Amino acid sequence: MKYLEWIQDGKENPELTNLEKNVYMGLQDVPTLTELAVLTLYAQAISHPYMRAVRKPGYKQVNMLDLGPLHANVQSHLQKIIQDSSILLASEATYELGAMDGKLWHNTTAMHAVHKLIPTLPHLKPVLVAFAKEH
Repeated sequence: MKYLEWIQDGKENPELTNLEKNVYMGLQDVPTLTELAVLTLYAQAISHPYMRAVRKPGYKQVNMLDLGPLHANVQSHLQKIIQDSSILLASEATYELGAMDGKLWHNTTAMHAVHKLIPTLPHLKPVLVAFAKEH
């Protein structure tokens, strides 16, 4: 939002375009912020650890069939999130428990931003759990 305000302030005609205005309004919409928070949590807990595993040296000649154990780990970690979403949502949530591989968050700033928003997102926990159940 600050970036869009900066853009607006720098224009000769200080009005946002329709696209900019829609993005700005979306960033103030609780359901939209809830969805963005869930996607951020999923990325930090599952997507980035998955990509670290797949892109590590030595995986150049690995096909999908060789990734069975990694995919089982994804399912196992999703079950942990479903059973105890606090591993991602608690203010003291750590990458050791929250990230599938137990390694540092890919983007600590994003995790801090989500945790800052949690008090304003009343449906974050059930949406996160539902998302984890579907993936």
